[in-house]
Amino acid sequence: MASAAGLGLATGPVRVWLSSCWTSESARSISDRARVPGSAYFEAVDRSPKTVRHYEQKRQVVMRLLGGNMDAHLLAAPHADGYLARRRAEGVAVATVAKELGALRTALTFCARRDIYRGDPKWCLPPELRGAYVPQERALTLEEYRQLREALAPERRDYLAAFVGLGVRDSELYRITAADWVGGRVHIRGRKGRRDRADRWMTPPAEVAAVLDLRIAALDGAPGPVFPIWPNVRRDLHRGCARAGIPPVSPNDLRRTFASWLAERGVPELVTASLMGHSNSAMVRRVYARIGTTAQVDAVGLLPPLG
Repeated sequence: MASAAGLGLATGPVRVWLSSCWTSESARSISDRARVPGSAYFEAVDRSPKTVRHYEQKRQVVMRLLGGNMDAHLLAAPHADGYLARRRAEGVAVATVAKELGALRTALTFCARRDIYRGDPKWCLPPELRGAYVPQERALTLEEYRQLREALAPERRDYLAAFVGLGVRDSELYRITAADWVGGRVHIRGRKGRRDRADRWMTPPAEVAAVLDLRIAALDGAPGPVFPIWPNVRRDLHRGCARAGIPPVSPNDLRRTFASWLAERGVPELVTASLMGHSNSAMVRRVYARIGTTAQVDAVGLLPPLG
């Protein structure tokens, strides 16, 4: 395992193992009197399993290069610079490196808030990595949606309508049960954070309401999800797009389609954020809402005569 020393950087006596900032195992103490609890940031703030897996992947890479047996208090900007250089030499995209070091900063920030880590986590991101994250742009046009719907197997068309019509994460769709469909409103059971800001109710489009009615009737009172997990959803969507002759989409692109269609129709970002389970509009603005070419042309057509 490569360590910080392997990057040509000085190390010192271990006090707070870097690995203890990530794992749920009992960590080493800062002193004989203060033991660090199982400080997995991701478990402590009740992240979703998918988010935990994401951060675990980043953790493994960071541990490989910096080493777990490193005092977190000895880490500084040169370590981040050395990390960036190593990852670039491995041919890794800058945006990916930014996510890895960003995950480390998140873990150290968590520890700092609990007085476990006494440093400033800002050193984790070199200047050239700030703003390196570029959100995905893919969202379906209405015509592409219709083409994809025709290309998908009949049993998957309901899923497509639900993804685009509800703007849900795939895990949220799979948690909907008959008990969540009440009085024309559907309960989206979000699990993003302890305050359950992603837990919400919404009135779906008429087409999705009809899908819910039919699928719940088919359950005939039996327990279980209205939309069972779709195995290989990415593969099937990609194949459907290929048959339709359009660029591929993922479940998250379908969620972006929901936000983009609302944005094109002038829905305020804060309203869209509440429908998608976000506490504010920043995520919608930065990651999800995309204005298509047709909407841009229509918008320019609203300008007054200039002659």
